[in-house]
Amino acid sequence: MSRRAQKRPRPIRTPRPPGLDPNSPLGINIPGKSKQGDIKIDVAGAEANELKDAVSLFWDLLVADMACHHAHSPELAGGGLLYARRACWETAVIAYSRCFVRGRGTAGPRAHLVTELVDRLDPQQRECHDYVLATRNGQIAHHIDGDSSGSGRVYLAGSRDADGRPAISEIEAEWSAELYDLPILERLEGVVYFIRTQLFLEIDRRRFELFDVARGDGARISEAFAKGTPWNPPPR
Repeated sequence: MSRRAQKRPRPIRTPRPPGLDPNSPLGINIPGKSKQGDIKIDVAGAEANELKDAVSLFWDLLVADMACHHAHSPELAGGGLLYARRACWETAVIAYSRCFVRGRGTAGPRAHLVTELVDRLDPQQRECHDYVLATRNGQIAHHIDGDSSGSGRVYLAGSRDADGRPAISEIEAEWSAELYDLPILERLEGVVYFIRTQLFLEIDRRRFELFDVARGDGARISEAFAKGTPWNPPPR
């Protein structure tokens, strides 16, 4: 493969909806109190990396929550928005499941940050959790012909001639799938809310612990600010 062919594709920049700052990133900030122009000193180290991973999980749960909510909202009702509702269903399943796969975060595998929260689910919530992960693995993340993720077909199409014989005029290819599982999204919305709430408390706990360390390390923080380098918390 040539070097030109190996280049990473350039990201597609889509226009922002009216009223949004075109330079404003899509994201979350916990607790969201800082203002434009405030001093911001990056924090380095393992604890900061785990905190970043926890916030990235919170982001995935937020996306799953919004997808669950809008899949059965009045704004997406009607036959003309069937694919939009299907897209919400797939997004909810993928975003939620991504929290539990063995992908690497900033500090290493991040799934351990929410895996223990699954043990706090009640039996019905746990059943929903297991079903969604199985749906992601068997139906959403991969197309397997013939199962409930969908099926494909290629056929000759036409009509009958005067003698009843096939008069073929076209060859067609199709893929069909179930619409979506709306009841499971309604249940998943409750599961996501529970785990997201517990994760938020964990994020706050980690923030407060780091902030306590920062309050006792003013000299090194001032030095980091003067040098324009991250503050690396001392070992505890």
